[in-house]
Amino acid sequence: MNNNVYFFNFFLSIKIFMSMNLSRELANALMNIWKSHDEGNIIEGFEAAYKLYSLLGCKDEPNCSVAAMLTISAYFVSDIAEKYQGKNEEKEDEYYRMAGELLKFSRKLCDLEPNSADFTWRWWKAYRHKDRNKVKKYLKEEHRSQFKNLEKEKCAEECSEKIMEAAEFHKKRNWNKVLEVLTEYFEIYLKCIYKD
Repeated sequence: MNNNVYFFNFFLSIKIFMSMNLSRELANALMNIWKSHDEGNIIEGFEAAYKLYSLLGCKDEPNCSVAAMLTISAYFVSDIAEKYQGKNEEKEDEYYRMAGELLKFSRKLCDLEPNSADFTWRWWKAYRHKDRNKVKKYLKEEHRSQFKNLEKEKCAEECSEKIMEAAEFHKKRNWNKVLEVLTEYFEIYLKCIYKD
């Protein structure tokens, strides 16, 4: 094997390892957001969201801090929305939309695609209503709006399936499986988001 091929394979191996490591770190951050939300721990949720945005490339610390606080707040605002489920759909949607606006602003602050948040709150609502078809629909839309490549349909499908699978393990509080599936999710997500 000549030296050029050797070095190419070596650097390719490093790139793959770093990508897998990043996927695992992103998965751990998202899992910790979910976990801290379940436990009602806003501080740990803030820290996890801050780490997630930092890993996704937000370099501006003040923006990252504000985005993290807005994100964990969105999770708790969605809890308020859930209290109106089956009682007052107008109020329920008002709070879900508010959660969506918090997410949209947080994504803007981190230079991430903001409009996907319009679908995030919708899949959160559908999830709590146990409407699997709408969860899948809105998850696909959320991801479709983030991917610019020609394979965005396939990417959106694969990402939505992984999030739904992780959510099932989340419901069972099987954090090891949540981490495993979210790692797979971020491996797919990162490949898709950085494709031309």
